[in-house]
Amino acid sequence: MSNTCVNCPRSSNLQIQPTFFDTTASSTARVIPCTHKDCAPFNRSGTAWCPRSDQCGYTIRYLDSSATSGVYVKDEFHFDSLLPGSRIANSSSAPIVFGVSTYQSGHLIDTNNVADGILGFGRGDLSVPSQLSSRGLIPRVFAHCLKGDGMGGGTFVLGKILEQGITYTPLTPNKQLYFVNLQSIAVNGDMLAVDPVVFTNRGTFFDTGTTYAYLVDEAYNPFVNAVSNIPPGQYCVDRK
Repeated sequence: MSNTCVNCPRSSNLQIQPTFFDTTASSTARVIPCTHKDCAPFNRSGTAWCPRSDQCGYTIRYLDSSATSGVYVKDEFHFDSLLPGSRIANSSSAPIVFGVSTYQSGHLIDTNNVADGILGFGRGDLSVPSQLSSRGLIPRVFAHCLKGDGMGGGTFVLGKILEQGITYTPLTPNKQLYFVNLQSIAVNGDMLAVDPVVFTNRGTFFDTGTTYAYLVDEAYNPFVNAVSNIPPGQYCVDRK
């Protein structure tokens, strides 16, 4: 969020004080003009618009009716890098283009949902991994592993995991979201008796922004029953 953002929350009920991005406080940040080559990919994708200020702007509306608008900025993205065979992290940086909100609405201004920003890791050419990959800095791969103890945290890796035996699931081509070809579901190592045909109608995709996991009717009850039959632990399933 920009420090001049209109309608952006200045406080949070999450015990996290929102911070704002000030382009004037960064010696490497610059707002992208409409005529600059860095604005062209956003124009082609239909996510950019150019108001009278001649700044490369955007307006994004989400499915929950929330919306945000602002300008595209280019600045240095800092991260630690690990070379194959090494366990020593080296500080690296690369210029990336990202949006800085100057206006927000809907759930984005709810003090129970306040966030400093949304880090784009989609499949498009303009996402952070895609931008870094286009510069030859990382493979077009990332890993996201939540810690799972209720306190937040976890591991976020740009590029391949430096461990042996990692299995990759291919993504469905020509899809904007992270669709996979789901064929079966196993719980605690036991395969569920679900006809694979039920997964082929609308497809299956992973989304870190979706709070719940949704299953087709034919798979829901077998899945809930299988989880419920596991000895008590940290599983939580609503049987309604």
